[in-house]
Amino acid sequence: MSTPTITPRFLEPFRSAKRQLYAVGIASALAITPFVIWPRLSERLLSTDFLPHLYCYLRNPALVWTHAVADSLIGIAYIAIAITLAYLVYKGRHDIPFRGLLTAFGLFILACGCTHLVEVVTVWVPVYVFSAAVKILAALTAVIAATVLPFTVPQTLALVQQAKASGQVTAELRASEERKDALLQEVHHRVKNNLAVICSLFYLQSTHTKDKETVQMFVTWNAVCIRWPWCMRVCAARRMRRASTLPSMRATW
Repeated sequence: MSTPTITPRFLEPFRSAKRQLYAVGIASALAITPFVIWPRLSERLLSTDFLPHLYCYLRNPALVWTHAVADSLIGIAYIAIAITLAYLVYKGRHDIPFRGLLTAFGLFILACGCTHLVEVVTVWVPVYVFSAAVKILAALTAVIAATVLPFTVPQTLALVQQAKASGQVTAELRASEERKDALLQEVHHRVKNNLAVICSLFYLQSTHTKDKETVQMFVTWNAVCIRWPWCMRVCAARRMRRASTLPSMRATW
């Protein structure tokens, strides 16, 4: 009978880093393979046998720099969003749902940012073939994201319903704790009044009794009755502290 292998927790980061290195290596191999098979592919991609967009803008500086600056800012913003999504997926890889969807959208946003940056280059350098290749990559990532998204809708709705149900349960538990605290305060108040009456009776009885042992017994019970409300207040305070720690305990569950 085979025993299951248990991986120590301190080895998990190394295993995830190794998987990431494998993924980067496979992606790099897939990117380099076409250039190895077709050596002239780089020349075709970086072909400049066209007129740059500068001539389409009639060399108007305002128009040229408006397009260049706008595309640059959009591209940088897209790349920053993609990097943020990648960091989020990496840090919350064990807790965040829909990691595949976030990864697909991150790649799509990154490809869109690259298309805008290439548009800036084509203002002065007519690498339209390379621009078309980048747009094809962006189109593929967009199709992948659009294909994955509908399959996550039922799970997203289920998570929303679960969050609502959890909120309702939390509200009911808090209401129950408040009712219990009110009941404890009412019981404490009534018991304190009854004990005050009993203490008064013990005191009156001790003043009319001549037997020393009986007087000592009444004095002892009087002291117990006086101390009893304080004990009840301490118990009620402990209960309230335990009740206040329930939401944080549920959050850790």
